[in-house]
Formats: sequence, structure tokens, C-alpha cells
Amino acid sequence: LAQSYSYRHFYVTMQHGRTLVLLVLGVLGTGFSVANVANAAGASCDGSVCEVMSSDQSDQFSDIESIKGPTGREEELEELHVGMLQVSAGLLPRESTIEASELRKNTKKDVMPKVHESIFQWIEGDSIKSMLLPIATAILLPHAVSFLVAHAIMHKTAEHSTESEILQEKQEEPKSFAYIAERIGPMWLIHMLGIFSFALGAPSIEYLYLNYFARQQSHSQIDCSVQMAEAPCAQSIMKVLHLAIIRGFALPFVQFIVGPALGAFSDAYGRRPAVLVIRTCLFIHCAGTAAVAWFPIPIWIDFGLSFFAMIPWGSVPFAWYIDRLDHAPSIVYAMSMVEGSCIICAALGTAIGSFLTLKMALLVEFLGRGVTTMLIAIFLLPESLPEEKRVPFSWSSLTPTAALQLLLQSPVVEKLTAIGVINAFHWAGYYTLFGRFLQSHMAWTRQNTYTGGLVEQVSQVLWLFLGVKVLLRIFGQAGLMAVSTTAAVLSNILQMLSNKPWQIYTNSVVLSGPAIMGSAVVAGIVGKAASGGQQGMLQTALGLVTQMAGALGPVAFATVYKLLDPTAPGAPAWNMYLYILYGALFAVPSLLLTFSLSKHDEKV
Repeated sequence: LAQSYSYRHFYVTMQHGRTLVLLVLGVLGTGFSVANVANAAGASCDGSVCEVMSSDQSDQFSDIESIKGPTGREEELEELHVGMLQVSAGLLPRESTIEASELRKNTKKDVMPKVHESIFQWIEGDSIKSMLLPIATAILLPHAVSFLVAHAIMHKTAEHSTESEILQEKQEEPKSFAYIAERIGPMWLIHMLGIFSFALGAPSIEYLYLNYFARQQSHSQIDCSVQMAEAPCAQSIMKVLHLAIIRGFALPFVQFIVGPALGAFSDAYGRRPAVLVIRTCLFIHCAGTAAVAWFPIPIWIDFGLSFFAMIPWGSVPFAWYIDRLDHAPSIVYAMSMVEGSCIICAALGTAIGSFLTLKMALLVEFLGRGVTTMLIAIFLLPESLPEEKRVPFSWSSLTPTAALQLLLQSPVVEKLTAIGVINAFHWAGYYTLFGRFLQSHMAWTRQNTYTGGLVEQVSQVLWLFLGVKVLLRIFGQAGLMAVSTTAAVLSNILQMLSNKPWQIYTNSVVLSGPAIMGSAVVAGIVGKAASGGQQGMLQTALGLVTQMAGALGPVAFATVYKLLDPTAPGAPAWNMYLYILYGALFAVPSLLLTFSLSKHDEKV
């Protein structure tokens, strides 16, 4: 903005160059008259002044010396001096009056706007007219849709009082740890190693992009991972944010094209071939990122290859877990263990990654997430779906509508889908902007990212291993999901009100663990919602709609954040409160749908 304003100011100055020329001529004319007066009086003339006088001017002013008599000479000189002043002072006001009016007229739109104005001035001004569309699409529409969908689903459920609901049985206990570990061991190992490698390198990827743009701007080898407070790094944040929004917006399209086909392929030919396709895509992505970090390759290579990582890599492996266990209580217990162990691996990866350089961290991620997991999938992963449970392949199953129909098979699945869509829109939008909030508001460094991630992961492990069973007995399934959503919203509110890194760390210790406990319960419920031959399509369909919602969330939150600009210097406090309220309102329809599940829980 500052650069564009300088360019506009330069253009206006050149456009009114005639005024400046006249001003210079007037000043020079005055200087020449004074110099010749001094010369005529016998004073010495400065060479720098005399040299710029033309021969015509010298002849003109030499006539003064022919004036006889000191009195007449002084009078003539005085008249000439006054005449020159009138010329230099008389021409400019007439021209500058015209030019100044044009300048005010032409540059009125170029004046930089005020940083902040009162809410009443904003409502009465012209700026509100240009903001009606973003306000309607980013604020009113998402909230209206979420509340209307929640109301429609709950009203529909109330009309069907005799439906059969699919919820976890309270009477059964999960099977032993040894049985679960033996059944899901290879995929569990793939996920732990993949998460370890991802956590080790993921915090560096964003700084890889920041370094690229900052170095282009500063023409120096600046390292934003340790110099985030420098101007080139701070100015590159929005460029990286724009790329993140583009990728987030492209994600549902990739999911839309690949997801249903991958799920149908796994239902017809088995989970293992589909898992190998997924690992190959992730291998390509990790290889591209490591190559950009180590070699002078443009960042756009990684940006293009990152679309391979948009394949729905979690849906088919999750169906693999369900096939191998086929027992809802065991699924809940297994998912909590898988999540807890993966978080431990993520914590180790985060801790180790904090001691590695950016290039080394991305190389280790490639070797672990790309190479080693591929070898495990090829040589150790068994097939989970027996041939007798597979469904014949049909081309019609590749269409997204075929998979989406499975999300409407029961009221509980409809509610879980709506909850997933609302939460995905909320969390994806919030956390995309939250990273930029930390970087711009606290000059959040790569080391802060590693430390915060480590603290968050410790909390999540403790709550998953110790809190799920306890809270499940106290609150039930729906109650545990409500506790998870409430903890997440409270964590978001406190995060946006934080001013110091230790406040972010404390928040993570207390609330990040409870915020993810509901996912294990959802896994157990969804695992019973379809037969083995439809698990792949159900998982990909659920992943598709949540990814689409997650792609729209960052756009909406970025629009609201830009309108309010709560962290700008001198921004009123209510800007931040309005932004917090905007996000927190999404939890209301989600909680309403969650509490409505408790009614079905009581029927079981």
C-alpha cells in the first residue's frame, strides 16, 4: 500500500510539473536580479551564480550599469527588482490555484484512508456499500445455513420417533490391548511413523515459503524461521496466506474427484491397493518439498506437487481399521490409542525437529513419511476386506452423488455429518488465520511453533489415555462430544485474547486435550453406520463434505478478519470481540445437534 501510494504521488507530481517549473523560474529570476544588483553596486559576484546566467540575461542586466547618477540607478534597480518579484510571484498563484484545485480533485481518491473510524462513521460512509457482499457471504450466510440445517435435521428426527439409531453399546467392553495391537499393528506403525515425520518437518514448510518471498523482496539470504520480526518476513505473510487459501479451496475439488473413486475402488478390490496409491501420492509430495529445500528450485514446484497430498489419505486406512476390528467399543478404544500414540510420535518429531535446520527437517520428513512408510505398506500391510464382503465395481459408484447418498441413510449419520461440516468450516477457518495472528501479533517464530506444538501434544496424550474412559462413563457419548466442542471454543477465545507466548502454552496444556476427545467417539459411531462393503465410500463421502466445508472456512474467516483488522495499531477492542463472537457462534448449532444425540443414546 505504501509503495502504490508513492507511485500515485509521483504520478500526480509529474502531472503538475508545469507548476514546479514556473516556481523554479520565478526563484531563479529573483536570484538573478539580486545578484546583478550586488554586481552593479560593486559587490563581488559568486561564480556559481554568474555562470548559470545566459548571455542574453547578462546583456539585459548590463544595461543597468549605463544608468548615470546614484539616485536614478537605485530607483531603476528597485523597479526592476520589484518587477521580477511580481513576475515570479504573480504567475505562480494563478497557475497554482488552477492546479491545486485539480490536484485536490484528482488525488482525493488517492489519499490513504484512515486506519480506523467510529462504527457510526463507517455505517454512514460509502465503505459500507462495498462491504455488503462480503458481510452477506462471509458472516450472514454461513451462520444462517448452519442454524437452518441444524433445525431441519432435528425437526426431521423428531418426526421419526421409531427409527433405529446406531450408537455404541454401553454394556460391552473393548477387547484386550494385545488383540487390538495384533489386528491393527502394521497400519498403526505406518501412522505413527508418518505422523512423526510430518510433525518433524511440517512447521518448516511455511517458513520455506516465507523465506522464498522474503529473499525475493530483500535480495538477501534472510531466514524467516529466526528473523520473523524483519520487515521482508512480515510482509510475506499475506502472500503465504493467499497460497494457503488457494490450496484450501482446491482441496475439496481434488477430494471431489478422487475421493469417491478411491473409496469405491477399495470396496471392490480391497483396501491394500488403495493404501498403496495413497502412499505413492504422499511420496511424490514429500520428495518435491525436500528437493525445493535442498536445491535452487522455485517454490512453485512444491506448490504444484502439493496437490498430490490432497488425496483423501485418511478415509481408506480408517476403513481398514474398522474391517480388522469390527467391534464398536474396540474401535473407540483403538482409535483413542492410535491417536494417543501418534501424538506421542508427533511430540517426539516436534522436539527433534526443533533442533534441526529447515533443510534437514524436510529431508528427514521425506525419508520417514515418503520412503519408509511406503516400504511398510508394500511388505507388511495385510488385506483387511475379505473377498466375500467386497461389492462389485460399477462405474456409477465413481460419481460423488453415489457416495453422498450414504450420508443420508440414518438420522444419526445425518447429524454427525452436519456436526462434521460445521466444525470443519469453523476449525479450518479459525486455525488458518490463527497462525497468521501469532506471526503478526507476537512475531511467532519457528521455535515458538515447535514449543507450542510439543506442549499441545503432551496435553492431548494425557487426555486421550486417561480422560476418554473416565468422561465417557460420566457424560456418555453425546456428552463427551459436547465437552470436546466446548473446550475447543473456549480455547479459541482465550487464544485470541492472549498477548504473550506463555499464555498460548498454558491454554494448550489445559484445553487442547479435551478438544480432540470427541473424535474417538465419532469413529465408533460411524464404524457401525455401514457394512464392510460400504465403509470405503462412507468414509470418503464424509471426508469429502468436511473437506469442502474446511476449504470455505479460511475464505470466510479471512474476509471477516480483514474487515475488522483486530490487531492493527490503535484498533478498538470491540474489533477483536466481534471476531471472537463470529467464530464462537458456530459452536451453537453444533452443540444443539450433539445434545440431540443423547436422546437416541437413551433409547439404546
